[in-house]
Amino acid sequence: MVFNMLACSQVDVLDRIRAWRVEICCASLFRDFARQADETPVNSIMNKRYYFVSVALACVAILLASFRSPSAVPAIPYPEGYREWTHVKTYIVGPKNPAFKLIGGFNHVYANDVAMKGYTTGDFPDGSVIVSDVISTVEDSITIREDSRHHIDVMVKGNGAWDFESFRGDSKSDRMLTPDVVAKCVNCHRKDKNMVFSEYRR
Repeated sequence: MVFNMLACSQVDVLDRIRAWRVEICCASLFRDFARQADETPVNSIMNKRYYFVSVALACVAILLASFRSPSAVPAIPYPEGYREWTHVKTYIVGPKNPAFKLIGGFNHVYANDVAMKGYTTGDFPDGSVIVSDVISTVEDSITIREDSRHHIDVMVKGNGAWDFESFRGDSKSDRMLTPDVVAKCVNCHRKDKNMVFSEYRR
């Protein structure tokens, strides 16, 4: 399985990065406070208290802004023209697979030119986009054929991290992932060091 967008996210990793940035910023503010306090006359204790409260409020504001809701993150655009990209591989998820209700049927995997560098080197650079085109199946006694498109899953790498989205059916705007679903992503994709499960079929 390439990736299950309906069970995955990077929220844990992003939260750690944001916390680290807040810690650095607040530490810098409090160092400035300590330096100013040392230079402030003793009879200006009220000024010191006022400055301390201001620094504390600033840190709270930074914290709230840093841990904004996932809806505030820019939306991943629909991957126009992905069918013209390199076809990485195709696999079929059958009824016995636990993920059948989510990604059952044909899964055609496509990658843009940037992502193909990652399949070659093992290191996916920023700008990599991978799409899994999930197509329902119709089966008779001798063949398994494609039916309608269930959805497409999209992985986009930027700033050193992967982001995820799913588009329902043939729609370019009907997004399937909710914040709760997105929040489950990293635990799934961290099984692979590059967070990409597929390998290029030459």
